[in-house]
Amino acid sequence: MTEREFNLQLGANISGARHTAGITQRALAAAIGLWPAQLCRIEQGKQGVGVNRLRWLAAALGVAAVALLPQP
Repeated sequence: MTEREFNLQLGANISGARHTAGITQRALAAAIGLWPAQLCRIEQGKQGVGVNRLRWLAAALGVAAVALLPQP
């Protein structure tokens, strides 16, 4: 899996978890201290996510961080 493929799948997983949780991009971004445009780029796979940000996203979405990671 390339880095691009990883980021695309990670973004899709984050977006799916956000939709399941019924949270808007704006609300999730605010909850973890991001601009909505940053979260949009993450969900589109255009921006990577560090470990701490992944943990913050998972906590805000009520899921385990590992649940957001792409599966090989």
